Amino acid sequence: MTQPQRALPIILAALLLASLACQTVIQPLAEEEATPAASSTSPGRPSPAPETPPPSSSGSPLCPLPESPLTEQETRPVNPPHASIGDPYAAELGNLGYDVQRYTLALRLDPARPRWVCGTVTIEARATETIDEFALDFIGFALQSLQVNGEEAEYYRTAGKMVIGLDTPLASGEAFEVRVTYSGQTKQVQSRFVPFEESLGLFFPSDENLYALSEPDGSRYWFPSNDHPRDKALFRFEITTPAGLMATANGLLQDEITEDDATTWVWEHAYPMATYLATVSVGDYVEVQNEVVNGVTLRSYATPGSESLLVEELERTADAISWLEDMVGPYPFEAYGYVTVESGGVTLETQTLVTLSTFMIDEAVLVHELAHMWFGNWVSLDSWGQMWRNEGFATYFEYMWGYRDDPQTFDSEMDLLVQTFKISSGYEPLNDLSPANLFGYESYVKGAALLHALRQEVGDTAFFDGLRLYLERFGGGTASDADFIAVMEETSGRSLDNFFQHWLEE
Repeated sequence: MTQPQRALPIILAALLLASLACQTVIQPLAEEEATPAASSTSPGRPSPAPETPPPSSSGSPLCPLPESPLTEQETRPVNPPHASIGDPYAAELGNLGYDVQRYTLALRLDPARPRWVCGTVTIEARATETIDEFALDFIGFALQSLQVNGEEAEYYRTAGKMVIGLDTPLASGEAFEVRVTYSGQTKQVQSRFVPFEESLGLFFPSDENLYALSEPDGSRYWFPSNDHPRDKALFRFEITTPAGLMATANGLLQDEITEDDATTWVWEHAYPMATYLATVSVGDYVEVQNEVVNGVTLRSYATPGSESLLVEELERTADAISWLEDMVGPYPFEAYGYVTVESGGVTLETQTLVTLSTFMIDEAVLVHELAHMWFGNWVSLDSWGQMWRNEGFATYFEYMWGYRDDPQTFDSEMDLLVQTFKISSGYEPLNDLSPANLFGYESYVKGAALLHALRQEVGDTAFFDGLRLYLERFGGGTASDADFIAVMEETSGRSLDNFFQHWLEE
């Protein structure tokens, strides 16, 4: 999505795609009831009566209405203390008391049945303290079954949460399994972090395509989870679609099972992943890439009409991976690629398989999202309020790639950009962005300028040594601004308090 931009130096005229990457344009959707999340200021909207889902394209319902849903439990006005993971910027997200090890999403999805989801999510977790109840981030849907360790469990709802009670408390370190079977239409609620879009979660742009867009708080609108990057887990997807359509997801395709008029696509991702990076796309996909380069499986999928353009851009993928590896270290996952979706402008760095708008198949965008595999995916944000370390890094490496054959011009243009921020006012501090500006100009462009200024401050050797150490030390988990600063001080051998005070707080 193009947003209003301030006057920019020359380099940025060619790099406005950075402001497009990771943002969305979604077709207008019917207004729905706004179920408020904690701390949300999104206005409520009237809700139309639920509609009976139309039949699937095969003529038999893929996701029928439940015959005997569980009785909906009471909704309480206040979350229990453990129903927040402790991120001060997004206190409504995540939960304490347990650590998810693995999600299995067995869902039935049909693009011709907009917003309908049914299936079972299995969560394998381990208690991190003695608990007699715990919460999941989950909004909407009718429950058919809720089990903990094979036994039916009681629950109640709060704003954005499903709180599950335990007959027998779980001891710290004890493993447990939760199975949630549910169905219904997704809620459409505007995120306070993404005010330029109607909602987050699953989108159905046509009767032959659907996709997920969940950053930062949209996963809870399509599957129950501990919806914060601090609790990463492994993922398995078992996505059933009408025959003739393909489902893609994170990781590698393990199996394809066709029975009657439906096909189940089984995907597994063998590395820890934040919930917002989980992706599912369904469409009439053509595989346009499938090769292994330096141990990484490159596979990409295109909707009809986008194949040739995507194939052309994919010719540089292996080179771009090698280029980034030379600077910051090995590519962190087992696979990489892109899946195109029918949207006016959506690109999101969904882990190992980027969700790419057919209108944004562009070299700069593809490299921007590739850089996120290291910065944002392998090392994720400990707090959503520090978005500059996601978008600033991706934007900086996008800029560097564009000028990789002309480093002198790159340096001069970036120097001009750094000076612009030093003398300009009117920008929000990077460590105190308003929620509505989380994906604004500052996170992308000022974040990139900070990194170039840091590189000038400490020199190339300390800068790139620091990035590699940062990825080695925090890979597979999360890091804070303080963690990043400590690493850069370690590799440069000097205090950077004044530098970061200027760039983050002013």
